Amino acid sequence: MPTNATIYFSHKRFLSRNQLSAFDKNCKVETPKHPVKGTVSTILVSWPGIELKLNPMGSSKVPEHVQGFQGYLRQILGGADPNETTAVFVDRVDGVQQVLGCVYDPAGDGTAFAFIVRLAEALDGLLFLEDGSLVIARSRLALRSNGSCEMETF
Repeated sequence: MPTNATIYFSHKRFLSRNQLSAFDKNCKVETPKHPVKGTVSTILVSWPGIELKLNPMGSSKVPEHVQGFQGYLRQILGGADPNETTAVFVDRVDGVQQVLGCVYDPAGDGTAFAFIVRLAEALDGLLFLEDGSLVIARSRLALRSNGSCEMETF
């Protein structure tokens, strides 16, 4: 069963196919064109037996998505004002300009997830994991779905 993660970042700049390939010399990066629209909507990164799909959200959908994500963050914080640590997450979410969905299979293999972490670091992004945790990729500071903060050890 596929596993999901999402990278949120505060700029619209993305990485080229060559830059993505540089994260792992053993991966293959493809940017297939949509058969009708003729645009790239999914970036495929693969290794033997492993596939990672990177799905950039359309820019017109990002503001509404971020608004919903801000609501999730308020829920985690229990409606309380953010403290010195959790304020970092609020600021990050408030500044999101691009959302990148990541779907990978097989879920148990660490190759695709390691690639996602390196990509999030390069984008100075915020990772949203399946367990509901938010992780600032570069610092590894994690806000768990129960409101606790700790350092993530990928």
